[in-house]
Amino acid sequence: MKRLLICSIVVLGLTIGAYASRAGDTIKIFVIGRDARSLISDFNAHLGDQSLRLEIVESESDADVSVMFQDDIGNPNADAVSHAYRGHIAIANSAPEAALTLILAHELLHCAGAGHEPEDTSSVMYVQTRTHGQLTESQIRDLRRLSGITWPERIIAQVRAKF
Repeated sequence: MKRLLICSIVVLGLTIGAYASRAGDTIKIFVIGRDARSLISDFNAHLGDQSLRLEIVESESDADVSVMFQDDIGNPNADAVSHAYRGHIAIANSAPEAALTLILAHELLHCAGAGHEPEDTSSVMYVQTRTHGQLTESQIRDLRRLSGITWPERIIAQVRAKF
């Protein structure tokens, strides 16, 4: 029993370590519910001279993350305009157009395991949607984890976001 527990801890540690160390340059996005080419272009421009880019793919099976634009996102918080869960992002069609790039960045970071930063009102990870904000180097590193993410890594990211 003791050996099984030790082996389980080692495997979990290796999985988390592999997840944390892997980084990529392209996050593949599958989008449902609207033409998001201009949003993805704006997001890539927001990244500036970083080598990281979002790319729209035609099939959800080819995507690292799926994004759905819909009228009702099924979130009990009436003020919420978006949420992320295990690599799936829902954004309300009523979300302010000027904030979509930062809303997408915020939710992608949740998919990568980042939590809210309630003390830093200038952060993309501030609790409430903003129309301004810059991605930090550590947030860029977090986003890189989404490139080629697997379903076990999505679960690990979801756990990381809670702690």
